[in-house]
Amino acid sequence: ITSQQAAAFQHLARYLVYPDMHLRADRETLQAGLQPQSVLWPMSISGDFPIFVLRINDEMDISVAREALSAQEYLRSRGITADLVIINERAASYAQEMQHTLEGMCEKLRRMGQAESGRPHVFALRRDIMDDATFDAIIAAARVVLHARNGKLIDQINRAVSLFAAPLDADAFQRPLLGADSFAPVGAGDASGLDFWNGFGGFDKQGAEYVIRLRAGQCTPQPWINVIANDRFGFHVAAEGGGYTWGQNSRDYQLTPWGNDPVANRPVEGFYISDAASGDVVSPFSSLSVGRDAIFETRHGLGYSVFSTVDANLKVTLAQTVDRDRPVKLSIMTIRNQGSEARRLRVYGYAEWLLGNNAGRSLPYVMTSHDEGTGAVLATNRYSTGHRRFAFLAADRPISSFTASRRDFIGRFGSIGSPSAVAGAAALAGTVGLDGDPCAAIACDLELAPGEEKTVTFFLGDAENRDDALTLVRALQADDPAEILASTRDYWRERTGRLTVTTPDKGFDYLLNHWLPYQALACRITARSAFYQASGAYGFRDQLQDTLAFLLQEPALARRQILNAAGRQFPEGDVQHWWLPESGAGVRTRISDDVVWLAHAAHEYVRATGDDTLLDEQLPFLDGPALEPRQHDSFFEPQVSNETASLYEHAARALDLAVERTGEHGLPLILGGDWNDGMNRVG
Repeated sequence: ITSQQAAAFQHLARYLVYPDMHLRADRETLQAGLQPQSVLWPMSISGDFPIFVLRINDEMDISVAREALSAQEYLRSRGITADLVIINERAASYAQEMQHTLEGMCEKLRRMGQAESGRPHVFALRRDIMDDATFDAIIAAARVVLHARNGKLIDQINRAVSLFAAPLDADAFQRPLLGADSFAPVGAGDASGLDFWNGFGGFDKQGAEYVIRLRAGQCTPQPWINVIANDRFGFHVAAEGGGYTWGQNSRDYQLTPWGNDPVANRPVEGFYISDAASGDVVSPFSSLSVGRDAIFETRHGLGYSVFSTVDANLKVTLAQTVDRDRPVKLSIMTIRNQGSEARRLRVYGYAEWLLGNNAGRSLPYVMTSHDEGTGAVLATNRYSTGHRRFAFLAADRPISSFTASRRDFIGRFGSIGSPSAVAGAAALAGTVGLDGDPCAAIACDLELAPGEEKTVTFFLGDAENRDDALTLVRALQADDPAEILASTRDYWRERTGRLTVTTPDKGFDYLLNHWLPYQALACRITARSAFYQASGAYGFRDQLQDTLAFLLQEPALARRQILNAAGRQFPEGDVQHWWLPESGAGVRTRISDDVVWLAHAAHEYVRATGDDTLLDEQLPFLDGPALEPRQHDSFFEPQVSNETASLYEHAARALDLAVERTGEHGLPLILGGDWNDGMNRVG
């Protein structure tokens, strides 16, 4: 390839890797055509990699297809893995001849891809034997869609670059970097009212809250987080405001991204108060207030965290918690005007969507919308095979404006600490749809007289479908947030207060009476997430150890987990070392102390409670391939149902027959209607 082609192919990589919409299909096509990833599987396209589609309908343009193959090979050699899909749109009577030409061109590159990764990454498909839904799904899933009739690949890419690329303005970057004192303690004078002060924080006098005091832009030496969750939903948040929110599973379905960055811990959710008249911008999070002299206080409590500051004559308090039963996070913001003049304020709530566990695979397919009645911004990932739920961000006050685009809110040269929209108290643009870089941002307008105080509550949650999400939002808007917060506090105080001790060591008392049982139950058992590990899985020995801590307070918890673990054994005597609760998938290993902990936990439970009926429980073994003699571990997924297995066997027989009669492998297969009837037709 020429140097000009190499430069163009590197621009092509930009459109494949980053969430850029310029070379994708139009928004209407994306809205109508986006389907679950599994719709691509009959074409042998996994959908796990960025897709580059080249449409071609004339043999005169074969050279463009050859250029696309060169681009694919060049990018692969540079570490960029993508799937090239060439769609033959020639009229049916002439399509086969061009198909043979395309297949011959693709074969070498396809074999190279299979040799390296076991996958071909190059596909030549005929449009005339493809149903419209499948065609639309491929086009909607593609990060780049080009047509050979529009000229050489290099020319098409260069036109896109010249049309859409803006020159870089280095002077537009405004956010200051953290200084050398960003990790320095505030000072010993701020230790008032706290025990065990260490320069950043300490316990309150009852030991049930841990209090951190920071300056604007300051961080703790490592993220000091609070994990807050119910059985199916939760979040964690650090002292300076960084954290993430999940639903269903803390690893696999992150509503907002888990950064796991112990240095920067960049926030992905934020709250801002902007005064257009004065230009002041205030946030309750220290990480979003770089450059000010205010002091920020964080109180991590049992089931809640509270952030507070006084800045620009505004006293701001933000309390965050989760509803005890419903999948929603509440952020209750109270603002008091401590000045002598009335203030007109615009309050923003912001969250960056992920709706999965991998930004590269999720963000290009997150579809957003807005509901006029509730003001909620909603998001779903129709491309996902595991979670096609609806997430939402809403408030309990009327919404003045909204957007679902980070480009609108953050701006080209803005940052999470200084969003362009917030800096000028701007109205949000109202962008929804498939944007490639999605968020939820909503704004509420408040007027505060001198000495007046008002509260606005933001709701971040999810539900099975759009109707359920809106029903939940309406219910939340009718509830009293203070009562939900009080209920959560009471719940955790009761759960952790069933056993209390008083000793000469106050630190020992604080840990045993509050934080160790809370950590074991909220973080280890319920959330199964912390800053350095968001697994979402049950560990065989780990959760047995955790539940044994509750034999005195709540023995039923230990019994449930003993039975849960006992059901993860194989007849050969080994177990699943960890497994996901939704699917049962996990790792089968030879780690020997798992079964020792099961025996120990059962013995301790019977000894502590006298309930030996536990030993009469009947549980089935798991059935799966045994580990080979020298095999340390293997991934295990429970077998599918007999009905599904028979369908798989039927498909395999039909495909074997097709290969036997045609002598060709890798045949494209497009089926509609009943599976069995389709397979019979193939046979």
